[in-house]
Amino acid sequence: MNSALDINGEEIGIGIEVDMPEPEDADSYDYPFVGLVLDILDDGILVVENSNSKECYEIKSSRVEISD
Repeated sequence: MNSALDINGEEIGIGIEVDMPEPEDADSYDYPFVGLVLDILDDGILVVENSNSKECYEIKSSRVEISD
C-alpha cells in the first residue's frame, strides 16, 4: 500500500480533505480549493473537488495540506 505525507509531514489517507494550493503552470486545475482524496498513487494523490465533480486531479502530496 502506498503512503503519502502532506506539506507538514502528516499522513494523508483516502477520504481525507486537503487544501489544494494555487495552481502551477503544469497543473490541470485553475484555482485553489478543498478537495477529497480518492486514491494514493505511487507519485502523488488523486483529488476531486467535490462529490458531484467528475474531474480528478493528480498532485504531489507534499504540495497539499490536510484541511482543518
